[in-house]
Parts: sequence; structure tokens; C-alpha cells
Amino acid sequence: MREEPAETERLTRQAIRRDPPDIILTNYKQLEFLLVRPEDRGLFTSTLRYLVLDELHSYRGALATEIACLIRRLKAHTGRAPGEIVAMGTSATVASGAGGAEALAAFATVLFGETVHPHDIIAEHFARPAPEGPLRIPSPAPLSDDDLLGFDPSDEATVVALAERLTGWRAPQSGALAERVSTLLSANAVVAVLEDVFSQPASVSDAAKALRARVVGRNERTDDELRREVEALDAWTSAFRKQRARSRGAVCFRRPVHSRRCGPTPIFSGSSSPGH
Repeated sequence: MREEPAETERLTRQAIRRDPPDIILTNYKQLEFLLVRPEDRGLFTSTLRYLVLDELHSYRGALATEIACLIRRLKAHTGRAPGEIVAMGTSATVASGAGGAEALAAFATVLFGETVHPHDIIAEHFARPAPEGPLRIPSPAPLSDDDLLGFDPSDEATVVALAERLTGWRAPQSGALAERVSTLLSANAVVAVLEDVFSQPASVSDAAKALRARVVGRNERTDDELRREVEALDAWTSAFRKQRARSRGAVCFRRPVHSRRCGPTPIFSGSSSPGH
């Protein structure tokens, strides 16, 4: 059954031209066509106030040059001089680090043709969970690479079994999956270390080294054992993200966006530095 459009929604090109909307969602290729077609140029007037580009990290090289020129054509068409529009760029995967805000501000200034200062950059900030009593040190059972490859994230019993193997503790027998397993994460020394390590981009090797240095007893384990422990926690975290969203239990490090890179749940996610 087809849903009726919202009062402010336009579904056809004719409706958009007849009653121009206040907000237009498009992409750079379609924006090029809109500025070329005489019947569509009227959509963009001197009332243009905001320009938002998503996935800012994807604009690099020749494409970034084309987008910069397109933005200047749009501003020229609408008669908007530098400083008369609010330019915004968003990205969840722009790199961070020393000098990141300065580099991103310089990149955005060139891309938008607007002055962007380092203090204009909104970066992400992490909300660390408050400790729930003294940290406990889990004693995981030995894991093999086959155990990781055979892990079935769609099977709740398998998810619980892996969590119990990773801690050496028993989960409650009833309740939502996230609630049952979150009891094994609370005051967990290994999880606390990984939350700290992955608050910035890091590798499995980095995490393994941190466990060896900061968790009692982990200096007796081999590199492969520590690697499998980190990867198993990653696999488990990925498996119950949906359940955690339904049940607001303990906060744990989030699934990595890039292979083996992750961090705790952010309060606000934004750009930190240019990925060009």
C-alpha cells in the first residue's frame, strides 16, 4: 500500500518546478543538470542560505576540483558572495590527529570558497561508561582461528556461548540477549582497556600489546592468543549491536568502520581532518 507523501514533499519534477521546496536533496551530478536546464535554474535564487555536502572525505583530486567549481557556479548563479552562505561538510571517516582541524579547515576553505577556521570544526567526543565497581579480570578459554571462523552471529546461543568463553563467567539464563551478555561486560578489565585503545584508530596488534601490558596475566599469553581474544570480542560486539540498540545496557566499544578499527560510542560524530 503506497504511503501518501508528506505535505511538504514533492514527488515529481513538475511539482518541484511549480512549487519550489525550501530544501533540495540532490547529488553533484544532478545539481550540474539543474543549473544547466533553463526550466530548473529558478530553483536556486538569492535566498540560498545553506549548502551541505555529505561524505566530505570522498571529494579529492580531480573530483574535488570539479565540486569546487560547481559550488562557485551555484554561488555565482544565486548572487551569493563569500560569507553569505553557511557551508557544512559531514563525514564519519575523516582521519584525526595532530593538526587535523587545521588541515580540514584549509581543505574546506578551498572546496567551498568560504573561510573556515579550525575552531569551526566539530569533532567527535566519546562518552565513557562509568565503572560499576572494581574491574574484574576475565579468564577466557583458549580460542582457535576455527572457533572465530565458525562463529554464527545469528544464533543467540552461540553469541552467549562465545561471551562466556571470553570471560569464564556465566550469563543469566533469561532476558534479552543484550541484557544477558552486558552482565559479562560490566566492570570487565579487558573491555575497559579496549575501550581506551579504540578511542582512536588502532590495530588488533595495538590492542593485543595493550592487553599484555595492562591486564594482569595477559603477559603470559602468546601474540596469537591475544589477537584471537581481541578479534573474538570484535565478532561478539558486531553480533549483538542490534540487540544493544533495543536494550540500553552497558556501553561497549563499537564495531569498527574499517577492518579492526573501532572506538567507544560517540556523543556527537563529525569531521576531524581531511582524508585527502
